[in-house]
Amino acid sequence: MLTLGVLAGIFAYGYFRQAPMPKYEQLTFRRGLITHARFSPDGQTIIYSAEWGGKPGEIFTTRGGIGQSRSLDLKDADVLSVSSTGELAILIKRQYLGQLTHKGTLARVRFSAALRERFWKTFRKRIGRPMARN
Repeated sequence: MLTLGVLAGIFAYGYFRQAPMPKYEQLTFRRGLITHARFSPDGQTIIYSAEWGGKPGEIFTTRGGIGQSRSLDLKDADVLSVSSTGELAILIKRQYLGQLTHKGTLARVRFSAALRERFWKTFRKRIGRPMARN
C-alpha cells in the first residue's frame, strides 16, 4: 500500500508540475526562407540552410546572442543532418519533385571543432567584441 501511495505521489508531481516556458531568440534578421536547421555537437552553434533574396540555398552558421550569421561557402546546398562527430550530411543541387520530395546529390562535409573555432575567431575579430564561453 505504501508503494502504491509513493507511485501515485510521483505520478501526481509529474502530472501537475508546471513546465518552464521556452525562451525563443531571433537568430537572423534577413528575409527569405530557412529550409533546414540543426545544432552542432557543442550545442551552441546552429547550422542552417537558407535561401535569401531568391538565390539558391546556402549553408550558414550562427550562435545565440550574436544576431549575425556566417556563410560556410557551401552554395546551392541544404543541411540535412549533423552527426555527433561534426560531419554534415548535405544535399547539393536540390530539385523539388513535389509533395515534400527532393532529389539531388548527397554529400558529407566535415565541420570539425577546429573549423568551427576558426570561423568564430575570425568573426569575433571582425565585430570587435569577446564572446562568452561555457
